[in-house]
Parts: sequence; C-alpha cells; structure tokens
Amino acid sequence: MLRVPVDHYQDILTILQLEHFTPLFSFLDHRVRKELCVYITEHVIQTDTYIDSHDQVDLFLTMMACLISDQPDQPKEPEDPEDFEIQQSLVGRVVHQMTSSVPDQQFLILNMCKKHLLTGGDKRIQYTLPSLVFRAMELCRVYFELKEEDEKWEKKVCKILQYINSLLTALVKAEYWDL
Repeated sequence: MLRVPVDHYQDILTILQLEHFTPLFSFLDHRVRKELCVYITEHVIQTDTYIDSHDQVDLFLTMMACLISDQPDQPKEPEDPEDFEIQQSLVGRVVHQMTSSVPDQQFLILNMCKKHLLTGGDKRIQYTLPSLVFRAMELCRVYFELKEEDEKWEKKVCKILQYINSLLTALVKAEYWDL
C-alpha cells in the first residue's frame, strides 16, 4: 500500500514532503518496513534521483532507519547474510545519490550521512562507509578546482581530510582495514 505514493510521484523529494508518510512506517512490522525501504532505495537509484540538501538527506535516512541500524522490533534470529549484504550495498550505493552542486552543502550532506551510517554498527559500516570516503575525496577535488574562487579552500580540504580520517578510523576499529 505504501508503494503507491512512490510509484505515483516517481520522486523521493515529493514523498519526503508528505508529513504523514514516514510516521506510517511505525505501524508496519519490521519485515514489511525493510521491504519498503529496499523498494524506495532501489527506486531512488533506478530513477537517478538526487537528494540535494542535508535536511532532505536527514529525512530520507531517518525513513530508511531499518536498513541503516538495528531496530528494537527486528527478529532475534539472524537474517540471511546474502540479503543483508544486498541491502547494505544498496545503502552504500544510494549515498552517491545524495549530492549538491554547492560544495559547502555537499559537506553538510556528507556529515549527515556519517551521523546516520555510523549508527549501523560494525557489521554494516564495511558496506556503507567506503562510499562516504569516495564522496569526500571527490569533494576535495571540487574544492581544489575552485581554489581561485574560494580563499578558504585549503582549510575546507583539511576539514574534509579529517572527516575521511574519522571514517577510516571507524573502519579500522571495526577491523575492516583490508577494504
């Protein structure tokens, strides 16, 4: 039933503006919620929709919470490892749909992604954090290209490198140094 707005609007940005859509997720059981989140995430990737503000990213990742972190109502038995890997790979891929043409806004988006994705714990970050590292490296290149227009570009790149270091540190602490 909740797939209808996704199919009708064909745009996650419109769905994010529906104030009662996300709260309806709480009435679904964990399995159905996860299926819907996978469907929405696949839809965003397939339609090549870009989420371009940190507020929209926050709403989207909040809506996708059952893919991003463990939930209180999730079943106690472990889920199928193959399904888990597919779902987390989707989350890693959808990070590339969260982009802004304004570099400072892009950094806010990356920070919002980090805030949400780090809640996933050690078993998820191996799939999700590498995408953030690459997006941050791309942002460094953008700032370098804008160095003539932005006198603070070096400080911004330094901040991004600290951000990348924090992501890599999280991966190493979770013993994923071989990624």
